[in-house]
Amino acid sequence: MLISFLVIALIGSACFSVYLIFYYSIKLLQREQTFMWAFLLEFATPVAITFYNIVLPIIFDVFLKFENRSMYQETRLCILRIICVRLSLLVVLLGSIYKLINCVREKSQCASALCNSPLCWETYVGKIMYKLLIVDVVCKIGITILISCPRSILVRHFKNNLFQVMCKQELNLAKHTQH
Repeated sequence: MLISFLVIALIGSACFSVYLIFYYSIKLLQREQTFMWAFLLEFATPVAITFYNIVLPIIFDVFLKFENRSMYQETRLCILRIICVRLSLLVVLLGSIYKLINCVREKSQCASALCNSPLCWETYVGKIMYKLLIVDVVCKIGITILISCPRSILVRHFKNNLFQVMCKQELNLAKHTQH
């Protein structure tokens, strides 16, 4: 029961931090920024979402070791938690975007200067989703090249017991079906 509350608290804190990162990056982007700082602010929310999508399932996998469940229940629970993380972060992002673009304006206006909404909201939503996709793909490729391949090489070519224990890869169906 305590682990379930920890899972909910982690998902809630991740959602809240994505909400804060989104609004602070929007607020800071309205000021004059250097190119590099503006670039980092543009990608702050997608990086945070991708970070949580990678780190939280690892934490949930550690939590599963403390629960006495069958392998079938562990797999289902792990998949359910991963889906909850991904959907809740996406809902928070889309809700934040909706709150930003939905402001009081006249019907003939595309944007309003009062609420600093983007000029074309469809393009704005598309840009944010595209940034999220780019960051997610880059992270998956980076994890594959920098972590999975070296682990595989170490296990295959070195017969040291330390490498065999630390670097051995297992098929974790719940983790790999969600990537």
